[in-house]
Amino acid sequence: MELPEQMLLLEPLGCTAEEIMQQGARNFAAVQRYLDCLERGWLGQALIERYTYGELPETPVGMLQTNSIRDGIFVEWLKPIEDEIKDDLREVLRGGYDEMIGIERDIYAKAMENIDDPGRELLSQLVDMIDEGLQNLPKICVTVKRSPELAVAPPIELRWCHGLEDAITRLSEKVLEESVVAMNIQKSGVDFHITYQLGNAEDDSSALALVEELREWC
Repeated sequence: MELPEQMLLLEPLGCTAEEIMQQGARNFAAVQRYLDCLERGWLGQALIERYTYGELPETPVGMLQTNSIRDGIFVEWLKPIEDEIKDDLREVLRGGYDEMIGIERDIYAKAMENIDDPGRELLSQLVDMIDEGLQNLPKICVTVKRSPELAVAPPIELRWCHGLEDAITRLSEKVLEESVVAMNIQKSGVDFHITYQLGNAEDDSSALALVEELREWC
């Protein structure tokens, strides 16, 4: 199947086995299996082989070597590769909305049609994780009003794409502009509802300009 030039978890793409080894891979057989899986459209198994080829050949199948400091002591242990893949995806989702997340989700869903893929169940789990993660991302709903009763346009929903704090900071800076006289922020669960009050009720241009700028952030 055709893949984009870059993906969040499944990379590198478009490289030879020798190039991947030069980039730090340690298991040539796993590299070859990775490329073979890509050729077959087995993206689930390709993901597993992608994480496998960074390990030494003697590492138990399906596991990777990891380490950390616990109670001041350096310890090493084996971690299931599929758990590591899911942890990496969780980290991606914590970063907020990225268009590539949705693209990758659709690619995994399409690849699940290949019932011969040994990693098909992993793809299903990743798709479910992405769906749940995107659903639970905080939202910022913004309303621009000419008066307490009159909204310029329907509420605009901003996606959390650059971090919630950064987005709200950027919105807060609008209060410093001459056309905006007040802003109210209300929190509902993980979501934020922000209302702008414009100073000049007769001036449509400033209101529409603000609405259009906010829509560009969606």
